[in-house]
Amino acid sequence: MDAFDCPDELKAEILDDNQEEFVIHPVNVDAWTAFLTVSTQLKFSSTYGALGFDYSGVESGLRMAGITVEQTLFEKLRLIESEVKKQFNQRILQ
Repeated sequence: MDAFDCPDELKAEILDDNQEEFVIHPVNVDAWTAFLTVSTQLKFSSTYGALGFDYSGVESGLRMAGITVEQTLFEKLRLIESEVKKQFNQRILQ
């Protein structure tokens, strides 16, 4: 969330465990769609937690889904990956 310069009030609403919905800014919908398309390519370790994407799988998945990846989309995808890793790893350490 910090990488997207998200206001604290919105961040609290988005990360509230009781919320079933959250807001995605329209400029980030393509990145979120790409993330959901390849989210199965996130790799996890029982020792180290979330490791990140298997990028060869990400590339194949996006190509097969017909999603063209420009530099900006890839950067946003990596920001989402980073935040997912951080959130997942914080939760398993609690």
